[in-house]
This record gives sequence, C-alpha cells and structure tokens, in this order.
Amino acid sequence: MQIREHWKKYRPKMYAELEESSDLAESLHAAQERTSELMDSLLGKGLPHHQAWEIAREEWGVPAERGG
Repeated sequence: MQIREHWKKYRPKMYAELEESSDLAESLHAAQERTSELMDSLLGKGLPHHQAWEIAREEWGVPAERGG
C-alpha cells in the first residue's frame, strides 16, 4: 500500500506512534477513503488525472483525525 510506505518512509515517528497505539490500520483506511473521495471530486471538476493524483498524495502526510 502506497500510503503505508509513504508514512513509514517520510513520517516514521507518526507511523510508529500509530502502530504502537493500534490506530495504524484505521488511519490508513481513512486516508485511503479520503484519497478516493478527493480524487473523485477533483476529477469531477475536470482536473487531469496526474494533477488530481499529486494533490491527493499530498494529503497522505497527515493521519486520519481520531474521534470523528
């Protein structure tokens, strides 16, 4: 999974904290969902796929918000 590898490489402290707190799987799933929704939105607005993908990838730096 690209998000997992991105966090592991570029956000190792955050990754370790999520893994230790057992929130990693939930955060990865939420990030995947946000990425998919963002891609759909950006593509729906007429953005080319490669530009939408770059914007969506920037979202990976931040874990899912906990508690809603």
